[in-house]
Order: sequence, then C-alpha cells, then structure tokens
Amino acid sequence: AITSFILGTLVYTSDRTTSANKRFGLFALSVAFWSAGYFFWQISKDYDTALLWARLFMAGAILIPILYLHFIISFLDSGRYSRIILAFGYAAAPFFLFFDLYTNQFISGLTQKLQFKFWPDPGIVFHPYLFLFFGFIFYSWYLLWSSHQTAEAVRKAQIEYIFTGTLIGFLGGSTNFFLWYGIPIPPIGNLFVIVYVGMIAYAVVKKQLFTMKVVFVQLIVAAIAILLSIQLLSATTPAEYAIRGSILLGFLILGYLLIQNVRKEVEIREQIEKLAGELTKANAELERVNQAKSDFLSIASHQLKTPLSIV
Repeated sequence: AITSFILGTLVYTSDRTTSANKRFGLFALSVAFWSAGYFFWQISKDYDTALLWARLFMAGAILIPILYLHFIISFLDSGRYSRIILAFGYAAAPFFLFFDLYTNQFISGLTQKLQFKFWPDPGIVFHPYLFLFFGFIFYSWYLLWSSHQTAEAVRKAQIEYIFTGTLIGFLGGSTNFFLWYGIPIPPIGNLFVIVYVGMIAYAVVKKQLFTMKVVFVQLIVAAIAILLSIQLLSATTPAEYAIRGSILLGFLILGYLLIQNVRKEVEIREQIEKLAGELTKANAELERVNQAKSDFLSIASHQLKTPLSIV
C-alpha cells in the first residue's frame, strides 16, 4: 500500500499535464486501497470486522483492472473501439461495487481456509466480475502488443517494461483467487504487486527510462530515513538518542549526496541521448545531401553527354 501510494504520487507529480500520468496515479491509488484493506482484513480479530475489510479491499480490486485499462489507453492513445470497452467497464463498476458493499451476492461469507481464519467465499456476482477482471487485463496486453509492433525504440522499451511488470504483478495477485474456490494454494504472489507497480512507474516517468533512477534512489533514501527515525524515537537512554541521532544525520547527508550524484548522472545521460539524436539526424541529413549530389552529377553528366553525342 505504501509503495503503490508513493510511486503513484511521484509519477503524478512528475508531470500533472500528461493524461497517462494522471491515469497511472489513479491506478496506483486503487492498488494502494486494495493493499491497505487487505492488511486490515488480515489482522481483524472478529468475523464482522473481517467481512467489512474484505468488502472494502474487494472494492479496490473491482477498480484495478478498469483503471489499468484506462491507463493503457491513455498511454498508447488508443482509438474509439478501446474507449467503448472502457466505457462498458466504468458502467459495470458501480454494479459490482453495489453488490460487493451492500449484499451477500459478491462475498457470500467468510470461512477458514488454510491458515486464514476469515477467507471470503464467492457469491453469484463474483464469477462475472472475475471473468471481466481477466478480460480487461488480456485486452490491455493485446493493445500493448499491437503498439509494440510499430513503436520506435524508446517506446518499445517502455511497452516492454509495462507488459513485463503487469505480467508479474497480475500473475502474482491472481494467486488470491485460488482459495476463493477452495483450491489450497495460498496467495504467495502478493509481493510481486510491488514489482509491477514499480516497473510501470519506471516506464511512465518522462520519456527516458533512466530518469526513474532518481525517483527510486529518492524512494530508497526516504524509506531508510523513516526507519532510522523510528529507531531514534524508540530510544530509551541519552546514549541511544546520541548514537541513533548521529547515524540518522550521517545517513541524511550521505543520502543527499547520493541523490545529487545520481541526478547529475541522469542529466549527463540525457545530454548524451540528446546529442546522439542530433548526430543521427545530422548523419541522415548528410546522407540525403550526398544522395542529392550523386543524383545531380548523374543528371549533369547525362545532359552533357547528350549534346556531345549529337555533335
């Protein structure tokens, strides 16, 4: 939940004018909502509390595939047919949300499954939801594959990151559905959700993939700083305060220097990419000039030979 929220915020704030960034922010927020509800459901002590959180985290799960498809359509700038399918998804979402939050037709109840005391059982409305869940995902992958065929190099790399990330994430997240149907396979793939949100964020931010390196370094530095701050607050003696405070201060200084160095490295790489692009254009222009020169000499030679032949 924390990872999805932070990455969604970073991507959204990196360029608020881009439609794809906005859609990714909403998609990451839905994953964060699902993850937070999932956490509170797992630590619930009684049936009613667990059922409430199960309904809430499934509300996030209902929105995830639709917002993911909307993000893909915005990212690829897909056509009218894709937007008709998206409109159908948004029309179906309130239907599933109503049955999830206010009836027993989406979640019929909770029972003990493996080590989980309050695992949901599917209601009759859950089955069409699951069908549409995978339908939207597979259609999104189809759009990515279609665009990959004609995309330029940088765009292809972005699409590959998004596809690989979502393949890992949705396959990992889909391990939650086995226990719904009594198949004794635990949700072992949940940790991969972090991977796929991170990989999509890596591909989205700006148009250069290595720009996200700065974001990840900032994220790592912030996470470690938070942990060190918690350790500092948990100190019980003046000596512990002094030692942990010094460690935190030293890390903040080193973290700042690390971020600055990475930012400089990215700026240099961006300049190299820009110069490489300009050099490629210059080479193309030079080839065109050489070709024009060759054509001119050929025509001129022909025009000279013709009167000589007449003479």
